[in-house]
Amino acid sequence: MEQGRTMCQSPIPQRFTIHGLWPCDYNQVVYSYATVTQEEKLLEHHVQGVRDILDHVWPDLYNPEENFKFWSEEWIRHGVESKNGPAYYFQKAIDAKKQVDGEIGDLLDVLYDNPVTGKYNVVFSTFDYYIY
Repeated sequence: MEQGRTMCQSPIPQRFTIHGLWPCDYNQVVYSYATVTQEEKLLEHHVQGVRDILDHVWPDLYNPEENFKFWSEEWIRHGVESKNGPAYYFQKAIDAKKQVDGEIGDLLDVLYDNPVTGKYNVVFSTFDYYIY
């Protein structure tokens, strides 16, 4: 958990969601925490066309009523340096989620169908811990 955060959305979504999108340059350098000008700040209209999708695939698990604030933080931390604009950044995140879902299906179903075994061949058939 992040420092200062003690509660998570209840109930926890029973699906994998996007944690983040970290663009990198040709040399695989990942940029983060850019200095953001007023013109680069995320505004509601930047996500207007994909808001409902983002609410589902990229929610703030700590406070789902604050999704836009969460996306704004992600945009400042990781998206601004992509130089493609917020609409492109968030659409790429949605596209990546769709691609993963299309290639492997629902990851939870895959994990349930292929139980994880530990060092001593103990089969974990249920999830005792949430993955953050």
